[in-house]
Amino acid sequence: AAASVYVGQPLDTIKVKLQIFPKVYKNSLDCFKKIYTSEGLTGLYKGTVPALAANAADCCFNFSTPFAMTAQILRTEGIRGLFRGLTSTWIREVPGYFFFFGGYELTRSLLMSKDGRKTDIGFVKIWISGGMAGITFWIIMYPCDVIKSRQQVFTTNKSFLNYTLTIIRNEGLVTLYSGLMPTLIRTFFATGALFITYEKVRLLLGLLLKSENG
Repeated sequence: AAASVYVGQPLDTIKVKLQIFPKVYKNSLDCFKKIYTSEGLTGLYKGTVPALAANAADCCFNFSTPFAMTAQILRTEGIRGLFRGLTSTWIREVPGYFFFFGGYELTRSLLMSKDGRKTDIGFVKIWISGGMAGITFWIIMYPCDVIKSRQQVFTTNKSFLNYTLTIIRNEGLVTLYSGLMPTLIRTFFATGALFITYEKVRLLLGLLLKSENG
C-alpha cells in the first residue's frame, strides 16, 4: 500500500481536484500546472499521511494537517461527518475488487508461457498485470468514486442514487468521468508497484518460513 501511495499520489491529487472542480480546470495538465504554481511540489502530495493510513487520499486540500481536517469535521458535523460517502465507498469497493483481482489474475494467465506458472512470469509482466488490475477496476467503478468524492466535500443529505441523478441532470453524464485519464495513468504505475512489492515480499516471507522450518 505504501509503495502504491508514493508512486501514485500526485496523479491521485489531480484526479480528485478534477472530480470536485471539473469547471475550474481544462484538463489534467492544466490542473497540474495550477497546483504546482500555487502550492509547489508539496501540493501534489497533500493527503499522503491519511492515504498511507487508509489508502484514501481524496480529502485533504483545505487544512494544514489531517488532524486539523478531522477536528473541523467533528466540530461542524459530528462523528457522522467522518462517514460521509460510506455508501458510495461500499458500492465502489465490494464489486470493484472482484474486477481488480480478476483483472490481475486474468492478465497473469494471459502473459505466462504455455508450460509455465503464473508465479514465474517475471518483474515486467507482474507490473503489467498489476497495472491492468487497476485499469479494470477504475474504468468500471470510476463514477462511484466521483460520487464519493463529491459527497465527502459537499454536504448533502441525498442518497447515492438521488445524488447521481442530480449530477447527471445538472452537469451531464460526462461529469462522472472527470479525472479518469490521470487516474488510469496513476493506477497503472501505482498498482503495478503494489503487486511487485506484494509478490516479492510474499516470496521473501516464504523463503524465511522455509529456512526456519528447515
